[in-house]
Amino acid sequence: MLARWAWGNRWSASCDYIQICNRVLLADAPVNVLECGSGLTTVFSALLGAKNGFDVYALEEDEGWLTRVRSGIPGTAVAAVHLLSTPLRSYGDFDWYDVADVELPSFQVVICDGPRGRTRGGRYGLVPVMASKISDAKILLDDASRQGEQAVLTRWVDEHGADVDLNRESERGLAVVHLPRSSV
Repeated sequence: MLARWAWGNRWSASCDYIQICNRVLLADAPVNVLECGSGLTTVFSALLGAKNGFDVYALEEDEGWLTRVRSGIPGTAVAAVHLLSTPLRSYGDFDWYDVADVELPSFQVVICDGPRGRTRGGRYGLVPVMASKISDAKILLDDASRQGEQAVLTRWVDEHGADVDLNRESERGLAVVHLPRSSV
């Protein structure tokens, strides 16, 4: 994908992950989308949001990267995206984005490609920290074939009764996760 090459970041979401995210956003017609981590998916989601009437909220711990992503959002899509500087903090046995002072709506779709894989607890914090905001949301977890994400998925299933559909055809693995409304 030309956009991935032009972005110049080897850690960017894979082409197939971006395509799946775009299909879900168009099919599910969300009002609000949460992105854990920011990058190419943020750019494409913002463009789709501007055209289809939904907002994208992207959590990002790296202020320099947030500036880079902000500069990549086309002017026509700026109003549809909320880029939020949210450093990582400890939540006991895991680290995740500090959203304590951030006013967030409820989300129907979550695009989860962050925080980075080496973060303590990986991406586990999404569910316990954002439970009240993602009730009945569809979560698209990137890198689902990695050992760390497999451990996260196991915890989400065991602790929250998550339903997980693994798509191993994507380059780095993709899990589509649905949490039962009563579990969060």
